[in-house]
Amino acid sequence: NVTNPKSRINHTGGTSNERTDALLKQKKKEKYHTLVVEENKFLKRQVDTLMQYIDLRENDIYSAMVQVENEISRSTETEISRSNESLENARKHVKSQLSKSRLLSLELCKTRNQNK
Repeated sequence: NVTNPKSRINHTGGTSNERTDALLKQKKKEKYHTLVVEENKFLKRQVDTLMQYIDLRENDIYSAMVQVENEISRSTETEISRSNESLENARKHVKSQLSKSRLLSLELCKTRNQNK
């Protein structure tokens, strides 16, 4: 009698093909697990790299904002200073004109009084 090799029972219980299938499944699970672990490591490195990049960009943006704020402050101070200068010049001009107007008014009064 010739027996079918697939049906041979080994001492671990089950046929040798079942044992081979179980070993193959186990190997596949181990290989899959190893791939998943490696992929997770790779993804963690990518996330770390992206977070560093984001931190750098945030620092760049913050620095740029500070620079813009400083420039706006300087520009505003310059404009305020110019406005104050213009205002002071206008005040001086008005005072000068007022003085001239008073002098002319006095002269006019004198002239009228003399003509009476």
